[in-house]
Amino acid sequence: MRRLRDLDYDLWACSVLGHDAPALHVTRLRPDTDVDLGRDFDDGTRIGRCLRCNSWQQAVPDDARGRTIGDIEPLTIPKHGYALKTTIIMRLIALERTLHVLFFLALTVVLILLALNFDSIQSWLTELNSRLQDMLAGTRRAGAHGLIAKWIHEITSIKRGAVVGALLASAVMVALETIEAVGLWFEKRWVEYLTVVETSLLLPYEIYELTQKVDAIRIGALIFNVVIVAYIVWVKRLFGLRRLYPDPVDLPRDISPSHLEPQVV
Repeated sequence: MRRLRDLDYDLWACSVLGHDAPALHVTRLRPDTDVDLGRDFDDGTRIGRCLRCNSWQQAVPDDARGRTIGDIEPLTIPKHGYALKTTIIMRLIALERTLHVLFFLALTVVLILLALNFDSIQSWLTELNSRLQDMLAGTRRAGAHGLIAKWIHEITSIKRGAVVGALLASAVMVALETIEAVGLWFEKRWVEYLTVVETSLLLPYEIYELTQKVDAIRIGALIFNVVIVAYIVWVKRLFGLRRLYPDPVDLPRDISPSHLEPQVV
């Protein structure tokens, strides 16, 4: 946890996405206005300042996107600092929701096949159950066969209406989780509210499940969902928290003439 807190998200993002150093992608630097963004050396190399992590990178400019930095429009500061950290964590939550989408999508496909072939599957299971019962007749030790027969009997007692209801619920969850995954990835505020409300509504059920049986998976799922709800509410300042606790603001990244000496990384 300490390493996670000390992680430099700016440098991590640059290691994945690459540095955003516009001075390395132009033909020439203007000596008066670009001194804070890049410097040229006599050997033909150049150092350029990354607008995300604020480090200086050395390279030979060979990917010209314009004659000067002024030709690159718009020249914007990418997300960095607290805003970048929040975006990364929100996208991790979005990926977790994507796993939910895949699970419910697979369940929906299975339920569709079950609903379309309900009668034939029920007949086959009923026949299989009868054969197992005949095999077990007169024996004292049913063992695994008896357990299988019990499961088959429970499955054959399921009605078509229950299958259709489960199918509709699963399809709704596919749509809901897809909206959450996409919306959290792009940090849509109304989706953040939706995620918090939907996850919170499931917490009483998860607590009830723990009263029936306690295991590591159920405890872990409950803690995980509580942490997600608390994190989104606090970091995104939902439900009026923004009025009480304003959003943390990163210091503006100055790209005017610099007082810093370039340090090549």
